[in-house]
Amino acid sequence: MVKEEFKVAKIVDMPIKVEVPLCCSLRITLAIIAFLGFFLCYAQRNGLSVGIVCMVNQPMNSSDQQKVIRSFPPECKYDEKTSLRSPNQVLNWSKQTQGVILGSFYWGYMLTQVAGGIAVNYLGPQKFIAIVVFLSSLCTLLLPMVALVNSAIVIILRVITGASQESLCL
Repeated sequence: MVKEEFKVAKIVDMPIKVEVPLCCSLRITLAIIAFLGFFLCYAQRNGLSVGIVCMVNQPMNSSDQQKVIRSFPPECKYDEKTSLRSPNQVLNWSKQTQGVILGSFYWGYMLTQVAGGIAVNYLGPQKFIAIVVFLSSLCTLLLPMVALVNSAIVIILRVITGASQESLCL
């Protein structure tokens, strides 16, 4: 049998300089991914509340059958000479339906606080941010297509979007 000897190194109080690359470090990569993720999520969160003005066919009162003066943004391509409504305003949602659709984001936002914390510990921050941004982006991309089908599907997509984005803000 060979006897092994271990020498205990004495710790010196001198600071050790370790060079960390700035451009390829994991911290910078994570900061860039987080910035882009937050930017996309905030744009997706507020995009529908801005776009719903041009998407929804605003109901007219029976007494307002002639000409209604409204201030539409120029992006709606509203033409006062041809019609009262833009051809892009194809959704016939009531004010209540619009409110439920816009508020449904925050239903999902409040539901997944604990689950998001567990998931980020399990997956790690980079994978988690990528999955959350992908899921949120996918739901937002599907929104215009399913809006023509049924408003209930839009509500479900907004709840999923809110649930995924809440996890990002932990």
